[in-house]
Order: sequence, then C-alpha cells, then structure tokens
Amino acid sequence: MKIEVDDLEKSGYILIDKLEHKNLILFLNEKNKEKKNIVFYLYFFLLILPLPIISFCFTKEVLSDNITIIRGILHCMLGVIITLLFIPFHEFLHAFAYKVVGAKNISFYSNFKKLYFAVISDKSVLNVNEFRIVALLPFVFVILITLFIALKMDTYWLLTLLSFLTLHNLFCSGDFSLLNYMEINKERGIVTFDDKKNGITFFYEEVDEIRNQKFK
Repeated sequence: MKIEVDDLEKSGYILIDKLEHKNLILFLNEKNKEKKNIVFYLYFFLLILPLPIISFCFTKEVLSDNITIIRGILHCMLGVIITLLFIPFHEFLHAFAYKVVGAKNISFYSNFKKLYFAVISDKSVLNVNEFRIVALLPFVFVILITLFIALKMDTYWLLTLLSFLTLHNLFCSGDFSLLNYMEINKERGIVTFDDKKNGITFFYEEVDEIRNQKFK
C-alpha cells in the first residue's frame, strides 16, 4: 500500500487497535471470540480434514496387513519432526510474500518460551488484500505441494505427509486469526503495520466520512 505510516492520520485513518508482540497469544484469543469470516471456517475444515483421512488410511492398511502398527506410528512421528524443521521455511514464505506486496524492512522474531515465530515488516502499511497474501502463502504452498507429492507416495510416507500437513495447518492458526480480524473489518478500510522498535502491530481504519466519499 503506497502510504507512509506518518501520513495515515493525515489521510483520514484512526487507530482502532494494537497488538503487543509479547502478548500475541492473548490478542489472538480475544479476537477469536469475535465474529468469524468464511475464511476462518474454511481453515477449520482444512485443519480437521486430514485427521479422518489418516485414521481411515492407517486402519485400512493395518487390517489389510499392508503396514505394521509400529512403523506406521513412527512415520506419523516423523511427520511431526519434519513440521518442526519446516518452521524456518514457513517464515521465509511469509517474508517472500511481504516482498511480493512491496513491503520493506523485513525481519524475523521468535518467542521460544511461548513457541511462536513470526515475520514483521517494519513501518510497511498493508491493506486487507496485501495482508491476505502474506498470511495465506505458506498455508496454500504446503497444501498444493502436499497434494502433488501425495500422488507418488506409498502408504508409510503418505502417513508422514498427512501428519506433517495436519500439524502445519495447526501452526497456521495465528495467521488465520489475524486474517479473520482483517477480513471482518475490511469494510471499515482497515490497514495494519508493524513497529519493530516497540514490538507492536497497529491497526487503523478510515474515518466514515473519507470511506463514504470513495463510494459516491
């Protein structure tokens, strides 16, 4: 979005919310209590979808003596390990998406105590469409790659792949919570930017008079 942080208020935007990075989980929990956009329900569906597939595949193949229980469990556990190793690449995809939408001053931060990782773009203002790209790129990339690879996997590695997909989808919950917040407020002309120095993400909206003029 071609607007500077210092020009937001001059351009008719007002501050409506802020997220302190150290309180990310608390912020997301509060926002998850609010109205849900269809994108959130779609995420929830894709989150649980692999679980019955894993259960069906595992049970069917064990009963058919095509796989052993122990080796099947080990391959599912391998999927968990791969997911943990994939975290840096997940964040790299967010960073790449920031580049795609023209954001600058990109950096990474993490909180190992609370087990979350994130990418921020200092003082780059994003609208809903731009934020949507940043939030969804890792999720969509993993699903598409998983579907492609799954066609060439045997049962054991398919269990690994589905385990990886399930856990990765779960790790995307923060992305979808923030995206849901942006989506339900998009009619208010919501925009957001990160303040790296103070560890805060700000959310602004257009004042009614300015927003109404755009639709006249």
